[in-house]
Amino acid sequence: MNILKKRSETPVEKVRRSVLNKLRNTSSGELIRWADNTITAVGTNLRETQKNLNRSDPAQALMHLEDMRTGAVSLLAAIQVLEERVKQ
Repeated sequence: MNILKKRSETPVEKVRRSVLNKLRNTSSGELIRWADNTITAVGTNLRETQKNLNRSDPAQALMHLEDMRTGAVSLLAAIQVLEERVKQ
């Protein structure tokens, strides 16, 4: 008999699920503005990562990389919600 184990979510999956739930209850205008702000934040984190790599500060660079990953996952979730609305 196989016992099915509950699959634990990765941090990326948790962020994606949480953001999808939030954005599905957001107006399209707010969603576009939110996506624009996310793109700006990812760009800022990219610049900061570059600065920290040049300063040989890997811990700080890793923190910014994680923030960029979260922003990218959030942006993909926003795109998914927009696609869902267009297809309706």
